[in-house]
This record gives sequence, structure tokens and C-alpha cells, in this order.
Amino acid sequence: MKKEINLFIHDYFQNFGGGERLILSLVNKKDLIITSFVNKKLKNIVNKKIITLQKNFNRSLYIKKFLTPFYFYFLNYNKFIKNCFVSGNYSILFNANYVKNKIFYCHALPKIFFDFKNFYNKKNILLRLIIFLTGLFYKKLYLYKLKKFDKVVVNSKYTKSKLQKYLKKKIFVVYPPIKNFKSNKINYKNFFLSNSRHETEKNLDKIVKAFNKIDKYKLLITSEGSQTSKLKFLSRKNKRIKFLGIVSEKKYKMLLNKCLGTINLGKYEDFGMSALEGMTAGKPAFVINQGGYKETCKDNYNSFFVSKDNIEKDLIKKIKNFSIHKSKKMSLNCIKTGKKYSQSKFLNEINKLFI
Repeated sequence: MKKEINLFIHDYFQNFGGGERLILSLVNKKDLIITSFVNKKLKNIVNKKIITLQKNFNRSLYIKKFLTPFYFYFLNYNKFIKNCFVSGNYSILFNANYVKNKIFYCHALPKIFFDFKNFYNKKNILLRLIIFLTGLFYKKLYLYKLKKFDKVVVNSKYTKSKLQKYLKKKIFVVYPPIKNFKSNKINYKNFFLSNSRHETEKNLDKIVKAFNKIDKYKLLITSEGSQTSKLKFLSRKNKRIKFLGIVSEKKYKMLLNKCLGTINLGKYEDFGMSALEGMTAGKPAFVINQGGYKETCKDNYNSFFVSKDNIEKDLIKKIKNFSIHKSKKMSLNCIKTGKKYSQSKFLNEINKLFI
């Protein structure tokens, strides 16, 4: 008789973001991951037992993402599963009726469907109408599937407050684990680090435009996304801005320990793992004072708040007033904050839910 395994299901591994890191932190050697597809650049990082649903590597990224919900909707994997942990906007469609002990971990409600007016502002009226009508259907399907899970877990009180409007059952708050990136010696080189995905809601275009007007510091940008080409075009004349792409964990740690601070100006951050990763290395974060950041960040204590109403202008002001002395002064506060979200604490709380 085969032993039961833990099954982990996640939308896809296109970037090495917070959701991807959370899944990998939970998975042991005997466990199994099911995902729609894995970015070739992440093959060495996602070195776990994994089943990819899309086998055609020649498809464009947009086609892969479009097909992802359909793959999960028709997925029916119930063999020898002890616990099932699902994370993502589309993997929730997985047919888990016969799986015992099902947990859904919600990083954020799908904003294009649950916050359409603020999130999607394209001028094409026909496209807006199609996405709006699709959203009405998917929203109902999402909530219907959500009710099928034994336990629903969210990553912050902020996410819980939004989900409670739609779900009349107990919602558990378990903050994600933040890996400790602190090295033996903290350095301060002449650059800031942007470590967010290159998507519209992350406001990287405003960060790039701001650094086009700043001569004193360099800006290093990791990761990739749908906005990468646009961002490179915006910075094409600025040699102080460098794009590093998806970096290894070793290089990422080195960058966090050498930067002056991280810049994470996402509009709709439900938690904000990237800012906290920098804090574990003793570096403050530049963030917008809204959403999940309010639970983890404190102005002039472990971070610098940037106005959401005029991001570019206020970021320029904050960077020009910045000093290494300020960063060093906040270093211990940052490290203390990072320690609150340890791997062991997260695993302990998740394991309690599985029992």
C-alpha cells in the first residue's frame, strides 16, 4: 500500500515571488507540487518533485496564463493524498471534493475581478466589457470553490477584512514566512534595490522615472514581468539603472546585504514580502502607506512611507533626503521586524491547521 503524501497546488512558477517562495518553504522531499507551468529560468530554483500541467513550452506566456484556469478546473488528482494545500487565483478551481483536509491559502483576492474599477483602467471599451462579464462569472465560481475548503487561511488582517465581505466562515490569519537574508557583515554600497515583479500594479515605472531624475544613487532591478520591456525603454538613457533579471538566492542575498534599502511601491500589496526580506538584512524599505504594509511597516522605524497620491515626486524627495546614517540607525529595528515572521513560527501555525 502506498503512503499518503502532502499535495501542494500553485498557479504557476513564472517569477520567484512571495507565493512561490511560500510553497517551496512548505514542501518536503516526499511531497508533490502540481502547477500549470514553470519558467525555464526557475528550473534550478524549483528543484522539487513537481507535475506541470502544460507540456508545450513554445506557447507564449499570455496563452499559458489564459489556459491555466481551464487546466485546474479539469484537474482531478485524488491519489494517496493526506493533506492538500492550495495557493493562487486559479488553482482554487482544482476539483478537491474527495480530498481530505483541504487548506486554501489566500495571498490576495484576484484584483482584476474583485476590484475591477480601480485595477483595470484600459480605454478599450469592448475589452473592458469582456473582462467585466468574465469577472462576474469567475467571481461567483471562485467563491463557490472557496466554500469547499475545510479551512481558509489569509496572509494578513488586511486580506481577511476584504474576504470577510464575501465569505461567511472562519478565516485564519497566518503571516507568510520570511527567509532570513542577513549575512555576518552588513555593507552599504551606493545603490537601492527594487525586488518586485515587473507588473503595472507594482509602480516600477514611477520608480524608474524618479531615478531618471536622481544623480546620486544607482538603482538595481531584479525579477521580470509583463512590463520589463517598457521599463527598460524608460531607462534606456540612464546608465545608473541596471536590470538583473531573475537572480539566484545567493546573489539576491548579496544584493540585500549591500544595498542602501529596498523600494517596494506596489499599489495593492496585501502583505508585502519583498520589503520584509530586505529588513531581515537590516535594510529599510520605501513603501506606500496602505494595505498590508500598515501591519508590518512603520515610518522612520523600519521603513520610509511614500505618498500614494504623488509617488514619483515624493520618492525623489525621500531619496534626496536619505543618508547612510539613517539606514544604519534603522538597521536593528528592521532585523527585529524580520524575525517576527520566521519559518518555524509559520510552519507551527500551519501544522496546527492540518491536525
